[in-house]
Amino acid sequence: ARASNLQSICQTIEANLGDPDLTPAKIAAQHGMSLRYVQKLFSQSANTFSNYVRVRRLERCRADLVSPVYAQMSVTEICFRWGFNGSAHFSRAFRSQYGVPPRDYRRQAIGVED
Repeated sequence: ARASNLQSICQTIEANLGDPDLTPAKIAAQHGMSLRYVQKLFSQSANTFSNYVRVRRLERCRADLVSPVYAQMSVTEICFRWGFNGSAHFSRAFRSQYGVPPRDYRRQAIGVED
């Protein structure tokens, strides 16, 4: 049951990644669960809610940065599209996760100047 609950929560998170105000309390309320239970589900999977959301947002941003569909969209527009509250925070998180700033990642991947 816990794995099923966690999977359902993760699906809800995926559907709401663009919401900058996405919180564990919001997700818990949507699923009729306590905040503590949601936190416990993540800790049992050796993760935290905020880390899971950050990594998923970064993965979505990374995909958009190299997608021809979003080639005309700025790095800042992409970061806000996936729920980051600021481009400086996004850039630091991206660099920490992937070892290169988002603009450089984009240039290396598809040669788009931003």
